[in-house]
Amino acid sequence: MVSSSLNTTITFSRHTEMLPSDAVTSWMRDHDLPTTISHMYQEEITMNQSELTARVAEAEAQLGQPLPADYRAFLLDDANEDKFTGDYLLFDSMICEFFLDPGAYTREDPDWTKDFPFTPENPLIADVPESFYTRLDHATTAAEYDAITEEQIDEPALRGMAFLSDDGCNIYTAIILRGPARGQIWRHEITMDNADVQPYWHPFTKELLTFNDWRYFEQHRYLLTIDGRDDAQTYSIMNDRYGFWAMKRMIVDGTLTGLAAEDVDKLQQLTDIPQAAMFLDPRRNEWYPVRDATVFRVSYAA
Repeated sequence: MVSSSLNTTITFSRHTEMLPSDAVTSWMRDHDLPTTISHMYQEEITMNQSELTARVAEAEAQLGQPLPADYRAFLLDDANEDKFTGDYLLFDSMICEFFLDPGAYTREDPDWTKDFPFTPENPLIADVPESFYTRLDHATTAAEYDAITEEQIDEPALRGMAFLSDDGCNIYTAIILRGPARGQIWRHEITMDNADVQPYWHPFTKELLTFNDWRYFEQHRYLLTIDGRDDAQTYSIMNDRYGFWAMKRMIVDGTLTGLAAEDVDKLQQLTDIPQAAMFLDPRRNEWYPVRDATVFRVSYAA
């Protein structure tokens, strides 16, 4: 357990993860997603829109207010049944599954009857106190040890929020549903060693990240830019994993023209990219030749 500056107490608990199948692992690597994920992704997911509609009504009754507008619109979209096939199978279904039954995947249910108590000015960043380890040292049985590590005490970091994704290694992404940080997207990491619960920021505007922004950038982990970047991981446009993935995604979006998606994997050298191929730099909002581009990894860090 650890106390924050708000004089609240949180619990450090363990989380069991499983490796996905080879096919899923390959898909996730292609889409730059963690390859150590919870068991939910190994099962065939079935859902109908009525389940999400009923859950939204239940959640809003507990919250005493509507869900953030962009998150609510996503959950109530009639296209949800299509989210379990195609390119966004894991990503969009993951968001819906976390909303429908969060305790099944995190072993902890959010409390929607209370406000999320943290703010960007006052996040939860703390180390576990020595007293926690002292208690573990004095445990005489495995059951007692497990009880100490898994015990539930009033959990402020679970108030007024919903999980969106399992990012691996006990790190989750969450959306805040009520309280001063309502509508913001936060990193949520609580382990036996530390707590790191703080907001994510828009990589270009440096404003607090919204649900729609987060979902876009999760589907666009790598983008092209004309600028060299000192504040992000960068790669060559000819990198067959990151560069090719970024080009294909931007072609689909219409922010890269003059090159067909099916021709990207055929590229052998920079001069194979047509001179007329242009891309829209998301940082400058101007068009540039693809041959001059650098690939950068989107980061939500402050």
